[in-house]
Amino acid sequence: MADLYSKVEEHKISILKQKGKSDIEPKDYEEQIEKWYNQLVGMININPPNDYVKAISVTQDANQTIKKIIYQYNGLDTNKEDFFINIFWI
Repeated sequence: MADLYSKVEEHKISILKQKGKSDIEPKDYEEQIEKWYNQLVGMININPPNDYVKAISVTQDANQTIKKIIYQYNGLDTNKEDFFINIFWI
């Protein structure tokens, strides 16, 4: 779990570094990012993975409320550094 939390935090930091690089981001960009990642961590706590995670598929509604997460595990892939978050809208 510590590895996954670390990867999620690194992903969040990467997203926050993109602030100001788009002309369509909302004024409360940082707050929305924090809220979304807090939701993600909450979903991980409710449904923890069984192994090292390569990717998380997130299903969310139009209000960016996360409805479901699905893990993709590393399997035989020995490179545990790669990590992706895929977002799907319902």
